[in-house]
Amino acid sequence: MIFDANSHEVLSPIIAAVEQALKSKKRDMGWQKPLILAIDGYCGSGKTYYSKLISEHFGASIIHCDDFFLPKQMRTLERLSEMGGNVHYERLAEVLDRVRQGKSFTYQAYDCSTDSFVDRYFEATDVVVVEGSYALRPNLRQYYDVEILLTVDKTTQYNRLLQREGECGVINFVNKWIPLENKYFDQLDTSQCLIIDTTHNN
Repeated sequence: MIFDANSHEVLSPIIAAVEQALKSKKRDMGWQKPLILAIDGYCGSGKTYYSKLISEHFGASIIHCDDFFLPKQMRTLERLSEMGGNVHYERLAEVLDRVRQGKSFTYQAYDCSTDSFVDRYFEATDVVVVEGSYALRPNLRQYYDVEILLTVDKTTQYNRLLQREGECGVINFVNKWIPLENKYFDQLDTSQCLIIDTTHNN
């Protein structure tokens, strides 16, 4: 596939990290497919966009953290005070347990617009991408072979969100989601992450 020059600057190190991890796994006689890649990052940093390109490059299935947004009945003050607590991480962990078995299956994805669940089909592939905010929450990191963290400066982040969400939508991000996200990243151990700044990659 063809990437533009700016995208290539972000994709190249991710592709190299995945290919290196695949080589290491293949040297391990006990390797069980798949290789699982996590792409976390600040809102507006391009998680969904780059996950799609990585998926196309490796023929990988994608698990979206947005499908595991916390249902309304679970949104207590205690839960939301947790690091990344606004994701239903228990259910995501159950899905990742099944992903590691290397077989296709159907799971329940949460639709926040209707506060209901819908069936989502997962197709087993050699490489699987888990993308979205809070993907690197501590209880989920045991599942990942490669961890990517995308960053972006505040001005670029705001401009991207304004373009994507509109004037009303960006206010909600500034007042609600970005503060929750910043609290999460302040606590996140990034020592094992490949960190890529996407500020200049439009």
